[in-house]
Amino acid sequence: MGLKKWKGTGDIFKWRNHDIFYQQAGEGEAVFLLHGFVTSSWDWHLIWKDLSQHFHLFAPDFMGFGYSAKPVDYPYSYDERAELIYDLAALHGYDEIHLIARSFNVSLAQEMILRHNEGRSPVRIKSVVLLNGRLFPWTYQIAFSQWILLSPVGKWVGPLYGKGTLRRIYAKYFGKYIKMPESLVEEYYQLVKYNQGKKVIHLLIGYWHERLQKGKVWEQALKDTEIPIQLIWGIEGQDEVGGMKTLHYYRDHIQNQYLVMLKDIGHFAPLECPEVVSDYYIRFMEGIGVLGGTNTDG
Repeated sequence: MGLKKWKGTGDIFKWRNHDIFYQQAGEGEAVFLLHGFVTSSWDWHLIWKDLSQHFHLFAPDFMGFGYSAKPVDYPYSYDERAELIYDLAALHGYDEIHLIARSFNVSLAQEMILRHNEGRSPVRIKSVVLLNGRLFPWTYQIAFSQWILLSPVGKWVGPLYGKGTLRRIYAKYFGKYIKMPESLVEEYYQLVKYNQGKKVIHLLIGYWHERLQKGKVWEQALKDTEIPIQLIWGIEGQDEVGGMKTLHYYRDHIQNQYLVMLKDIGHFAPLECPEVVSDYYIRFMEGIGVLGGTNTDG
Protein backbone atom coordinates (compact mmCIF):
# COMPACT_ATOMS: atom_id res chain seq x y z
CA MET A 1 0.00 0.00 0.00
CA GLY A 2 1.38 3.39 -0.98
CA LEU A 3 1.22 6.52 1.16
CA LYS A 4 -1.55 8.06 -0.95
CA LYS A 5 -3.73 4.99 -0.45
CA TRP A 6 -2.78 4.88 3.24
CA LYS A 7 -4.21 8.34 3.67
CA GLY A 8 -7.21 7.71 1.44
CA THR A 9 -8.27 4.56 3.28
CA GLY A 10 -7.71 5.96 6.77
CA ASP A 11 -10.29 7.28 9.21
CA ILE A 12 -10.64 10.58 11.05
CA PHE A 13 -11.43 10.58 14.76
CA LYS A 14 -12.70 13.92 16.09
CA TRP A 15 -10.94 14.19 19.43
CA ARG A 16 -10.98 17.22 21.73
CA ASN A 17 -12.00 19.39 18.77
CA HIS A 18 -9.07 18.16 16.69
CA ASP A 19 -8.85 15.70 13.80
CA ILE A 20 -6.92 12.51 14.51
CA PHE A 21 -6.01 10.35 11.54
CA TYR A 22 -5.74 6.62 12.06
CA GLN A 23 -5.62 3.41 10.09
CA GLN A 24 -7.41 0.24 11.09
CA ALA A 25 -7.64 -3.19 9.53
CA GLY A 26 -8.37 -6.81 10.38
CA GLU A 27 -10.49 -8.59 12.95
CA GLY A 28 -9.89 -10.12 16.36
CA GLU A 29 -8.12 -8.75 19.40
CA ALA A 30 -7.22 -5.06 19.29
CA VAL A 31 -3.58 -4.16 18.73
CA PHE A 32 -2.59 -0.49 18.92
CA LEU A 33 0.63 0.45 17.13
CA LEU A 34 2.38 3.54 18.51
CA HIS A 35 4.68 5.28 16.04
CA GLY A 36 8.06 6.97 16.43
CA PHE A 37 9.53 10.47 16.27
CA VAL A 38 9.18 12.43 14.09
CA THR A 39 7.26 9.96 11.94
CA SER A 40 3.68 8.66 11.88
CA SER A 41 1.50 5.58 11.54
CA TRP A 42 3.32 5.04 8.23
CA ASP A 43 6.01 3.36 10.37
CA TRP A 44 3.86 0.24 10.31
CA HIS A 45 2.84 -0.07 6.67
CA LEU A 46 5.27 -2.89 5.86
CA ILE A 47 3.96 -5.16 8.65
CA TRP A 48 0.33 -4.11 8.21
CA LYS A 49 -0.82 -6.83 5.86
CA ASP A 50 0.73 -9.70 7.82
CA LEU A 51 -0.53 -8.63 11.24
CA SER A 52 -4.01 -7.64 10.04
CA GLN A 53 -4.59 -11.28 9.12
CA HIS A 54 -4.54 -12.08 12.85
CA PHE A 55 -5.62 -8.96 14.75
CA HIS A 56 -7.71 -5.81 14.59
CA LEU A 57 -4.99 -3.22 14.11
CA PHE A 58 -5.18 0.46 15.00
CA ALA A 59 -2.41 2.90 14.11
CA PRO A 60 -3.10 6.56 14.94
CA ASP A 61 -1.07 9.60 14.02
CA PHE A 62 -0.70 11.32 17.36
CA MET A 63 -1.34 15.04 17.71
CA GLY A 64 1.41 16.95 15.92
CA PHE A 65 2.34 14.03 13.64
CA GLY A 66 1.45 12.72 10.19
CA TYR A 67 -2.05 13.54 8.98
CA SER A 68 -3.42 14.55 12.38
CA ALA A 69 -3.94 18.09 13.65
CA LYS A 70 -0.80 20.06 14.54
CA PRO A 71 -1.83 22.98 16.74
CA VAL A 72 0.86 25.32 18.08
CA ASP A 73 -1.07 26.06 21.29
CA TYR A 74 -1.48 22.52 22.56
CA PRO A 75 -0.10 20.69 25.64
CA TYR A 76 1.67 17.81 23.89
CA SER A 77 2.38 15.06 26.43
CA TYR A 78 2.32 11.34 27.11
CA ASP A 79 -0.74 11.88 29.28
CA GLU A 80 -2.80 13.14 26.35
CA ARG A 81 -1.46 10.41 24.07
CA ALA A 82 -2.58 7.77 26.56
CA GLU A 83 -6.02 9.35 26.75
CA LEU A 84 -6.25 9.31 22.97
CA ILE A 85 -5.60 5.56 22.89
CA TYR A 86 -8.17 4.94 25.62
CA ASP A 87 -10.80 6.97 23.76
CA LEU A 88 -10.07 5.33 20.41
CA ALA A 89 -10.37 1.90 22.03
CA ALA A 90 -13.69 2.91 23.60
CA LEU A 91 -14.95 4.24 20.27
CA HIS A 92 -14.52 0.76 18.81
CA GLY A 93 -15.87 -1.08 21.83
CA TYR A 94 -12.63 -2.49 23.22
CA ASP A 95 -11.80 -2.68 26.90
CA GLU A 96 -8.83 -5.03 26.38
CA ILE A 97 -5.94 -4.09 24.10
CA HIS A 98 -2.39 -4.96 23.09
CA LEU A 99 0.37 -2.41 22.43
CA ILE A 100 3.27 -2.29 19.98
CA ALA A 101 5.47 0.77 20.47
CA ARG A 102 8.69 2.05 18.97
CA SER A 103 11.10 4.96 19.33
CA PHE A 104 9.83 7.84 21.51
CA ASN A 105 6.52 6.10 22.17
CA VAL A 106 8.10 3.28 24.16
CA SER A 107 7.67 5.86 26.93
CA LEU A 108 3.96 6.07 26.16
CA ALA A 109 3.77 2.31 26.56
CA GLN A 110 5.59 2.63 29.89
CA GLU A 111 3.12 5.29 31.07
CA MET A 112 0.20 3.06 30.09
CA ILE A 113 1.79 0.09 31.88
CA LEU A 114 2.17 2.26 35.00
CA ARG A 115 -1.49 3.27 34.90
CA HIS A 116 -2.51 -0.35 34.36
CA ASN A 117 -0.41 -1.48 37.34
CA GLU A 118 -1.99 1.17 39.56
CA GLY A 119 -5.57 0.44 38.49
CA ARG A 120 -5.91 3.78 36.68
CA SER A 121 -6.34 2.39 33.18
CA PRO A 122 -9.84 2.18 31.64
CA VAL A 123 -8.63 -0.72 29.51
CA ARG A 124 -6.85 -3.94 30.34
CA ILE A 125 -3.48 -4.11 28.62
CA LYS A 126 -2.92 -7.75 27.68
CA SER A 127 0.56 -7.50 26.15
CA VAL A 128 3.22 -5.01 25.12
CA VAL A 129 5.95 -5.20 22.48
CA LEU A 130 8.73 -2.59 22.49
CA LEU A 131 11.08 -1.82 19.62
CA ASN A 132 14.22 0.34 19.94
CA GLY A 133 13.56 3.38 22.08
CA ARG A 134 15.05 5.12 25.10
CA LEU A 135 13.41 3.21 27.91
CA PHE A 136 16.00 4.58 30.32
CA PRO A 137 17.05 8.12 29.31
CA TRP A 138 20.02 8.20 31.66
CA THR A 139 21.76 5.53 29.57
CA TYR A 140 22.30 8.01 26.70
CA GLN A 141 23.19 11.64 26.23
CA ILE A 142 20.62 13.66 24.36
CA ALA A 143 21.55 14.18 20.70
CA PHE A 144 22.60 17.67 19.66
CA SER A 145 19.69 17.91 17.20
CA GLN A 146 17.27 17.20 20.05
CA TRP A 147 19.04 19.50 22.48
CA ILE A 148 18.82 22.46 20.14
CA LEU A 149 15.11 21.85 19.55
CA LEU A 150 14.61 21.92 23.32
CA SER A 151 16.56 25.15 23.64
CA PRO A 152 15.07 28.67 23.39
CA VAL A 153 15.99 28.78 19.69
CA GLY A 154 14.08 25.57 18.97
CA LYS A 155 11.06 27.35 17.51
CA TRP A 156 13.32 28.80 14.81
CA VAL A 157 15.24 25.58 14.23
CA GLY A 158 12.15 23.39 13.71
CA PRO A 159 11.08 25.11 10.46
CA LEU A 160 14.57 24.39 9.07
CA TYR A 161 13.95 20.64 9.47
CA GLY A 162 14.42 19.47 5.90
CA LYS A 163 14.63 16.37 3.78
CA GLY A 164 18.39 16.34 4.24
CA THR A 165 17.92 16.19 8.01
CA LEU A 166 15.72 13.12 7.68
CA ARG A 167 18.13 11.50 5.25
CA ARG A 168 21.03 11.93 7.68
CA ILE A 169 19.01 10.52 10.57
CA TYR A 170 17.94 7.46 8.64
CA ALA A 171 21.43 6.89 7.26
CA LYS A 172 22.83 6.95 10.79
CA TYR A 173 20.21 4.83 12.50
CA PHE A 174 19.44 2.22 9.88
CA GLY A 175 21.39 -1.02 10.13
CA LYS A 176 24.73 -1.85 8.60
CA TYR A 177 23.57 -3.37 5.32
CA ILE A 178 20.21 -1.72 4.70
CA LYS A 179 19.83 1.73 3.20
CA MET A 180 16.56 3.60 3.51
CA PRO A 181 15.03 4.07 0.05
CA GLU A 182 14.94 7.68 -1.13
CA SER A 183 11.22 7.26 -1.81
CA LEU A 184 10.64 6.57 1.89
CA VAL A 185 12.67 9.64 2.88
CA GLU A 186 10.43 11.70 0.60
CA GLU A 187 7.27 10.18 2.10
CA TYR A 188 8.33 10.92 5.66
CA TYR A 189 9.30 14.44 4.70
CA GLN A 190 5.87 15.04 3.21
CA LEU A 191 4.33 13.78 6.45
CA VAL A 192 6.47 16.15 8.52
CA LYS A 193 5.52 19.10 6.30
CA TYR A 194 1.83 18.24 6.21
CA ASN A 195 -0.41 20.78 7.90
CA GLN A 196 2.58 23.04 8.67
CA GLY A 197 4.07 20.39 10.92
CA LYS A 198 7.53 21.96 11.09
CA LYS A 199 6.10 24.67 13.34
CA VAL A 200 5.43 22.19 16.15
CA ILE A 201 8.56 20.00 16.08
CA HIS A 202 10.13 21.99 18.93
CA LEU A 203 6.97 21.39 20.97
CA LEU A 204 6.90 17.66 20.29
CA ILE A 205 10.45 17.22 21.55
CA GLY A 206 9.20 18.19 25.01
CA TYR A 207 8.78 14.48 25.68
CA TRP A 208 12.40 14.55 26.83
CA HIS A 209 11.45 16.52 29.93
CA GLU A 210 8.77 13.94 30.76
CA ARG A 211 11.26 11.11 30.41
CA LEU A 212 13.69 12.73 32.79
CA GLN A 213 10.93 13.44 35.31
CA LYS A 214 9.27 10.03 35.24
CA GLY A 215 11.99 7.70 33.98
CA LYS A 216 12.61 5.92 37.29
CA VAL A 217 8.88 5.52 37.91
CA TRP A 218 8.46 4.03 34.45
CA GLU A 219 11.40 1.70 35.05
CA GLN A 220 9.75 0.44 38.22
CA ALA A 221 6.52 -0.09 36.30
CA LEU A 222 8.36 -2.48 33.98
CA LYS A 223 9.68 -4.37 37.00
CA ASP A 224 6.33 -4.56 38.78
CA THR A 225 3.98 -5.43 35.94
CA GLU A 226 2.48 -8.81 35.21
CA ILE A 227 1.78 -7.81 31.60
CA PRO A 228 3.75 -9.99 29.15
CA ILE A 229 6.36 -7.75 27.49
CA GLN A 230 8.51 -8.59 24.49
CA LEU A 231 11.48 -6.60 23.24
CA ILE A 232 12.32 -6.83 19.53
CA TRP A 233 15.58 -4.94 19.38
CA GLY A 234 17.93 -3.99 16.59
CA ILE A 235 21.45 -4.21 17.98
CA GLU A 236 23.40 -2.43 15.26
CA GLY A 237 25.89 -0.30 17.17
CA GLN A 238 25.03 3.01 15.49
CA ASP A 239 21.63 3.19 17.20
CA GLU A 240 22.37 5.70 19.94
CA VAL A 241 18.62 6.32 20.40
CA GLY A 242 17.72 2.95 21.85
CA GLY A 243 20.33 0.34 20.99
CA MET A 244 22.72 -1.80 22.99
CA LYS A 245 23.06 0.50 26.01
CA THR A 246 19.33 0.32 26.58
CA LEU A 247 19.32 -3.42 26.01
CA HIS A 248 22.18 -4.05 28.44
CA TYR A 249 20.50 -1.98 31.14
CA TYR A 250 17.21 -3.77 30.56
CA ARG A 251 18.79 -7.21 30.84
CA ASP A 252 20.66 -6.22 34.00
CA HIS A 253 17.66 -4.75 35.81
CA ILE A 254 14.47 -6.34 34.48
CA GLN A 255 13.59 -10.01 34.20
CA ASN A 256 12.04 -10.90 30.87
CA GLN A 257 12.10 -14.12 28.89
CA TYR A 258 10.75 -12.48 25.73
CA LEU A 259 13.80 -10.76 24.29
CA VAL A 260 14.71 -10.81 20.60
CA MET A 261 17.97 -9.32 19.33
CA LEU A 262 18.19 -8.51 15.62
CA LYS A 263 21.75 -8.57 14.33
CA ASP A 264 22.71 -5.86 11.80
CA ILE A 265 19.35 -4.12 12.29
CA GLY A 266 19.19 -0.57 13.60
CA HIS A 267 16.52 1.72 14.98
CA PHE A 268 13.85 1.05 12.34
CA ALA A 269 13.20 -2.70 12.50
CA PRO A 270 9.61 -2.51 11.11
CA LEU A 271 11.07 -0.87 8.00
CA GLU A 272 14.37 -2.73 7.84
CA CYS A 273 13.11 -6.29 8.36
CA PRO A 274 9.29 -6.22 8.43
CA GLU A 275 8.81 -9.94 7.84
CA VAL A 276 11.09 -10.79 10.75
CA VAL A 277 9.27 -8.37 13.07
CA SER A 278 5.88 -9.77 12.07
CA ASP A 279 7.05 -13.34 12.57
CA TYR A 280 8.46 -12.69 16.04
CA TYR A 281 5.33 -10.82 17.06
CA ILE A 282 3.03 -13.63 15.94
CA ARG A 283 5.20 -16.18 17.76
CA PHE A 284 5.06 -14.07 20.91
CA MET A 285 1.27 -13.83 20.74
CA GLU A 286 1.05 -17.58 20.24
CA GLY A 287 3.41 -18.13 23.15
CA ILE A 288 1.26 -16.13 25.58
CA GLY A 289 -1.91 -17.83 24.38
CA VAL A 290 -3.52 -14.92 22.53
CA LEU A 291 -3.80 -16.36 19.04
CA GLY A 292 -6.40 -19.05 18.62
CA GLY A 293 -8.89 -17.48 21.05
CA THR A 294 -12.28 -16.06 20.14
CA ASN A 295 -12.41 -12.29 20.60
CA THR A 296 -14.60 -9.96 18.59
CA ASP A 297 -15.00 -6.23 18.18
CA GLY A 298 -17.70 -4.78 20.40
